[in-house]
Amino acid sequence: MATHFGKDPNMKKSNHAELERLNQERKQKLAEAAVRFNLKKAVPAAKDAEGK
Repeated sequence: MATHFGKDPNMKKSNHAELERLNQERKQKLAEAAVRFNLKKAVPAAKDAEGK
């Protein structure tokens, strides 16, 4: 319906290379976030193990 009343910003035309680049960036950011999350979870567990 948005196309009837005006331009839909989500319907941009982009080529396959642009989509591949965006997907690679998303995967990289997700991997980096997962590493940070796992490090945050592992550090308190290591400190608890040392204290006991």
